[in-house]
Amino acid sequence: MLALDADSTQGLHDTWLGYTDYPGDPALRVELTRRYKCIEARHVLAHTGAQEAIFSFMHAMLTPGDHAIVHMPVYQSHYAVTQAMGVSVSPWQAQEQAKWQLDPDALAGLVETANARDRAMRAT
Repeated sequence: MLALDADSTQGLHDTWLGYTDYPGDPALRVELTRRYKCIEARHVLAHTGAQEAIFSFMHAMLTPGDHAIVHMPVYQSHYAVTQAMGVSVSPWQAQEQAKWQLDPDALAGLVETANARDRAMRAT
């Protein structure tokens, strides 16, 4: 592949392939803050992909024993990471025959289920 482009070998040698700083590349975080007036680079967390962002969000927002309603079909991490944390997951299933639209009435039932589960947990 490198032989197809005379400059590719040098470009490969000039490309850093290591890990970035945990919150993301500092230059990228500064660049992202230029779009907003109310945030500084130290408040930006840039992830390397969906899996990392989902993992961080789920661990920041949920604790074992919580209940999450997850739109399905979905990227597997939305429910797999959540379940691995000990969070119960109720799927809010979109249906192909409904052109993948979600049913608000089905969501209402899942919320009621979550409320009933919370009441049952508090009673024990």
